[in-house]
Amino acid sequence: MTYEEIQDQYPQDFADRDQDKYHYRYPSGESYQDLVARLEPVILELERQENVMVICHQAVLRCLLAYFQDKSAEESPYVDIPSATVVRLRISGGGCVQEQIPLLRQFTLHEGASSYGDKTNARGLWL
Repeated sequence: MTYEEIQDQYPQDFADRDQDKYHYRYPSGESYQDLVARLEPVILELERQENVMVICHQAVLRCLLAYFQDKSAEESPYVDIPSATVVRLRISGGGCVQEQIPLLRQFTLHEGASSYGDKTNARGLWL
């Protein structure tokens, strides 16, 4: 379902999510808060590695970027994730440098794709 369809068919769920995106949990789903807790052991393992490539869902990528960019967990739902782009992070003692590498020179969403993302969009994180 697109977000527009959710808004039309489930207006209360749409409003609740819009009110508190970090804590909102879709029916039979998980919230960003749940996801952050689930990712803690993954993040600990990523920090032990030298070079890692992560290919994941947009919500997971937002949480990982928020962590490595020293943002609060509550900010994670609002981290901008560009479509069709690899995000490369170079982590050093002084912080994190982000580089964006477009996979396509020109990218246009096909008709019906949501501005919130679409399954045809490629996203990834390279640490």
